[in-house]
Amino acid sequence: MFLNDKGDIDYAKVSGSYSASGVPGTVAGLIDAQQKYGKLKLSQVIEPAIKLAEDGIPVSYDLHQSLVTAKPWLQKSPDAMKIFYKKDGSAYEVGEILKQPELANSLKLIAKQGKKAFYEGEIAHKIADSMAKNGGLITLQDLKNYNIEEMKPVKGTYRGYTIYSMPPSSSGGVILIELLNILENFPLSDYGNNSAKTINLMSNAMSYAYNDRNSDLGDPDFVKMDLAKFLSKKYAKQIAQKITTDKHIPSKDISTIDPDDHEKLQTTHFSIIDKMVIWYQILIP
Repeated sequence: MFLNDKGDIDYAKVSGSYSASGVPGTVAGLIDAQQKYGKLKLSQVIEPAIKLAEDGIPVSYDLHQSLVTAKPWLQKSPDAMKIFYKKDGSAYEVGEILKQPELANSLKLIAKQGKKAFYEGEIAHKIADSMAKNGGLITLQDLKNYNIEEMKPVKGTYRGYTIYSMPPSSSGGVILIELLNILENFPLSDYGNNSAKTINLMSNAMSYAYNDRNSDLGDPDFVKMDLAKFLSKKYAKQIAQKITTDKHIPSKDISTIDPDDHEKLQTTHFSIIDKMVIWYQILIP
């Protein structure tokens, strides 16, 4: 599905086509968190977001730059241009107000009807119709059948601290703990913050950890992984013994993956924690 006529990966299809989209889970995940752990009504929680969408937000420098950079791709969609750009097709400048009335309307529907609005109601029908018209795979039934899956977080320790993070299919939690386990073998405080030794050490440790990420981690529904190995102090110590603080290890000596084959900057991740130490993570690939 994502290969061209020569059998090579078509990256435009992988990241820029309707067929690359899976059923959105953020709405279901946030509502699930609100229902299980929240003290406010869903309508109360969503109200500030509705106001921001209706009244608009001042465009930051980062948002302006993102709109400029993304325009070659977003301009392929008339709907995206209508939402994120001015009538003349130009990007909003820093400080100008970006309003999103369609988003406000969607949020109002969710506030009134809950997740049914998104997965079965008006929004679901619009998603399914758009998918059908543009070669996407998501159907109305797919949206209706969507359920979130609660995952047990991965756990590690670092110099007396306990680390909890997201498990696969996200790679971030496993690699974070592996990286910290490697660094724990070195007296970083003696080297100093941002010293040449510290930066070189962290760079080498990241190269080893991300090599494991790129070669051995994946979706647990389809890939068999030895998570215990990657989370273990013993394995991290074996890696640490290969690293010195005064020598950089070229990526080609660690991995067979082309170091110039950069990934796209696409993932959004945020964590929510309250005074009761109820913690919720959202990862949007």
